[in-house]
Amino acid sequence: MRMRPCQSVVHAFIQKAHEVVSKDTQMSSKILSLLMDDLVKKYKHAMSTVDFLLRIEHEGTPTTLNHYFNDNLKKCRQKRLYSTVAKKSFDDCKHGEVVRLSDIVQQHHMSNLDHTVRDIHDILDSYYKVARKRFVDNVCMQAADHYLVTGPEAPMKLFSPSWVNDLSDERLEEIVGEGRATKRRRRQLQKEVEDLEAGKAVLLK
Repeated sequence: MRMRPCQSVVHAFIQKAHEVVSKDTQMSSKILSLLMDDLVKKYKHAMSTVDFLLRIEHEGTPTTLNHYFNDNLKKCRQKRLYSTVAKKSFDDCKHGEVVRLSDIVQQHHMSNLDHTVRDIHDILDSYYKVARKRFVDNVCMQAADHYLVTGPEAPMKLFSPSWVNDLSDERLEEIVGEGRATKRRRRQLQKEVEDLEAGKAVLLK
């Protein structure tokens, strides 16, 4: 499975955590090998959550109850009005920068179509400023933090006492047992010790 950036970060963290805890890279590698199928399921579930959030944004009705939408829309309209009438402003020594009412009326003279197009632009611009931040927060809190880091079903929770307790004797031997070369060397040393003990007994007779 090709991992996406957030999965790679979490997986690298899990690998490092196992290495620190076990102090044995070979043992850590064997444990991760046994956990890999379940880890992949966790990663896929997190990415399906991101896909779900994307699908809502792409296919759903643009909706928000965030009051910042109204604030953004108000600022957007004010900015458009200011940029339009600022060209007609002049400095009045008594009142500062002012604009004639007749100039404001002239600047606001536009067709219904132009007015509608600009209003739709302002609404969409204001909405997606809020929606973009909402989407980033949802991905961070749900897909990344909950499903990959701190949630009850997060990958780090897979390796637990209950998981170890459910392992068969063969699996435990596979993880913590000595390798074939080490076992062979141990048998050779035991045989040598037995031969030396037998020789010693003969000499002492």
